[in-house]
Amino acid sequence: MGEATGEQTLERRRERETLSSDPGTLPASARAAMGADPLVGQLALGRYHVGPVLADGGMGTVYEALDRVTEARVAIKTLQPRFMDRPRVIQRFEREAQALEAARSDHVVDVKARGALPDGRPCYVMERLEGELLADVIERSAAPLDPRVVVRVAVQLARALAHAHQLGIVHRDLKPENVFLRDGPGGRSVVKLLDFGLAKAVDGSMDVTKAGELLGTPTYMAPEQIRGDSVDGRTDVYAFGVMLYEMLTGRVPFVGDAPVDVMVAHVEEEPTLPSQLDPPVRLPVMLEWIAMCCLYKEPARRFQSAEELLDELSNAAGLYRVDV
Repeated sequence: MGEATGEQTLERRRERETLSSDPGTLPASARAAMGADPLVGQLALGRYHVGPVLADGGMGTVYEALDRVTEARVAIKTLQPRFMDRPRVIQRFEREAQALEAARSDHVVDVKARGALPDGRPCYVMERLEGELLADVIERSAAPLDPRVVVRVAVQLARALAHAHQLGIVHRDLKPENVFLRDGPGGRSVVKLLDFGLAKAVDGSMDVTKAGELLGTPTYMAPEQIRGDSVDGRTDVYAFGVMLYEMLTGRVPFVGDAPVDVMVAHVEEEPTLPSQLDPPVRLPVMLEWIAMCCLYKEPARRFQSAEELLDELSNAAGLYRVDV
């Protein structure tokens, strides 16, 4: 939670510092506020009328749009202009769209089309989601989430991971900012996994990283990812465990004054059992066991697949009578 807030603060500071510069170098939200975003009002891919900015990320921007063929509201994600001189960033963005298409399921955001904007920037069109990010839910609660809610979210997220892994796709950047809780029937949230920008095929065919390049979010990175070792589905299982621990306890397993401190802790320190925190967090024993089994340093000791993790979470859902 603290890291996300810090990133947002840094982004706002950068926007303020660059307000007097070329509008093309600003994030889309700042350009829109200045009335300088040339994409708003355009027709993208021949049918999508581009509307306001929904979200700004580190490299991409998401706009609301209207599909003039179906009259449905959709979302369009594209690279920010300042990255168009960086071929590897462009390639990574395009790989993200391909991975989302390949991993299509009930719990992965649906990509409807992809192509390029009139200015040459790559883009893809996806379903317009109503709801909120898991990161916002965690930050707003500032406390452990209800274990029944956690089980419901965790089962759906594990389904998404299991499907992606069956297709040979490793996400590599699981975190609450990449999990969306869409408003569903009866007030129950439907999990949608987002942002496959760091996804990697097990056979390496989708990887656009360089040898020794460290990518990911330190708070959620597995030890082997930090060391630069090979990664597979068990790397996602570790990140899943960090998120599960965070939802169940209201805190992440490891914190530090700097990202490198957090990464060292992931490699060298053992996470504290929720029941041994100060103050202790009392959880159903099975949920504590599942979270800790995800967080073993050695991949061979974790759940060996997302399917195995899903089986245990489904057992927990049945035991605690959670409708997922």
